[in-house]
Amino acid sequence: MFDRSRYIIARVNCSTAFNRVSDHLSLHDQLKKQEKQFRQHCNDEIYRLTSVINSLRTQGKQGTDTFCVDIQKISEQRQYDHQRYIKVKNILAKKTREISTLQRRIDDIPSRAELAQYQRRFVELHKLVSATLTETRQYFTLYNTLNDTQIFLDKELQLLNILYEKFDTAMTSQSNKNIYIKHLVQFLDETQSNLEKLEIKKNTKKDMKDILNDNYVLLLDQQRQYSKLVRDFGTQIRRNEDLHTVLT
Repeated sequence: MFDRSRYIIARVNCSTAFNRVSDHLSLHDQLKKQEKQFRQHCNDEIYRLTSVINSLRTQGKQGTDTFCVDIQKISEQRQYDHQRYIKVKNILAKKTREISTLQRRIDDIPSRAELAQYQRRFVELHKLVSATLTETRQYFTLYNTLNDTQIFLDKELQLLNILYEKFDTAMTSQSNKNIYIKHLVQFLDETQSNLEKLEIKKNTKKDMKDILNDNYVLLLDQQRQYSKLVRDFGTQIRRNEDLHTVLT
């Protein structure tokens, strides 16, 4: 039978993974926005610095020293901004990979409809296997019973043939008759002994059957209790989700 507790655990894990994906998506959007703002800032800064460079170039040789200092600052600022851009880009790529990984994990978790379909299929297979097993056991039992019956009938037929063949000889004298009767008594004793063994075997099988029936009843009761606990657990989870939704 399908274990519904696994489905409940998978559902809790799916909810946790979904929250993580939501957080990563929010961070992804924020990083995208920061990247756009940073690009705009870089473009504005490039435009401003280009204007400064053009202005300095028009000043000629008088502003050569100042121009060199500004160029150095511009180069340092550009290097700093470039490193910062690379860092933000790497962070964004890492978060994107994490989001993709979490999305694949969520896709791997079966939905409720899929789980219900799996459960129905497992129930059908269980019923089919149980029916086939029961039928096979019945065939084995029938075969063993018929085989034992054939063995006893063969022995009985063999003994009757022996008695029939020796009957005429036994009737010829009193001593032969006594020997014949002795063989009959021995046959009856053996038959009675075999009957007692079969009775013991029958009682043993009956005791085993009673024990198995008691265990079966106990297992059925445990299964009912387990199903009730699973239903109660699912109800409590839904109530907890409803309360969480109200509080948030």
